[in-house]
Amino acid sequence: MDLYRNNFSDEVLSDACSAINIKISDDQKILLSNYLSMMQKWNKYSNITSIKDYKCMLTYHIVDSLSVIPLLDSLLKKNITICDVGSGAGLPGIVLAIMRPNWRVICVDSVFKKTSFLRHVCSTSLLSNILIHHARIENLNPIECDVAISRAFSSLSKFVEFSGFHVKKDGFLCSMKGIIPKKEIDDLSLISSWGIISIEKLNVPGVSSERCLVIMKRLDNQKI
Repeated sequence: MDLYRNNFSDEVLSDACSAINIKISDDQKILLSNYLSMMQKWNKYSNITSIKDYKCMLTYHIVDSLSVIPLLDSLLKKNITICDVGSGAGLPGIVLAIMRPNWRVICVDSVFKKTSFLRHVCSTSLLSNILIHHARIENLNPIECDVAISRAFSSLSKFVEFSGFHVKKDGFLCSMKGIIPKKEIDDLSLISSWGIISIEKLNVPGVSSERCLVIMKRLDNQKI
C-alpha cells in the first residue's frame, strides 16, 4: 500500500476536525490524503468528479463529507450499516468508512467507472468495511441498513421512493443539501410515508455557502 504524508492536507484535515469536534488520527489523515490523490489521478481520464483542483477537492469533497459525522454519531449506535446512495467518487461513503472503521459502509452507484474507482480505493487502502454495488439503488434487494445517506442525489421525494425500503424499521434517511430545500420539503409532506424529524445546519470549514442535513424517519404505522 503506497501511502504518504501530505503536510498541506494534514493541516487542513486537523483544523477541520477540530472545528467540527471530531478526532482524527495520523493514519486517517494519510488514508484521506491518499484517497484524494487517487481521485485527482483518476479524474484526469475518467472524470469522476467535476472539481479538479486539489485544494478545492479537499474542502468541498473531503471536509464537506466529514461535516456529517458528528450528527451521525449522535443519531446512531457504534456498530451500524450505512448506505451511501449515488456514491459517485465515494462521497461521503469512503470518508465515513475511513473515519469510522467500526461502521459497515455500502456504496451504491449506477456508473461503472465510478464503482471501478471505489473498488480501486478499497483495495489500495485495504478498507475492509466497505461493500460496493454497481447498480441503481431501486433495483437492489433490501439492504437493511440503519441509515441511507445521499450527497448529490435527486429530490427528497425521489430519495425516499428509491431508498426508503432499504432502511430498517427504526432507521433514518439523511440527505445532504445546500440551502434548505423548501419546495422539496413541501412536496415530501404531500406524498411521502416518511417525515422530516430535523434539518441540521452543517459546519463545513472553508465553505461559505449554506449546507444542511435533512434527517427523515418513517412515519408511525408505515410498513417497510
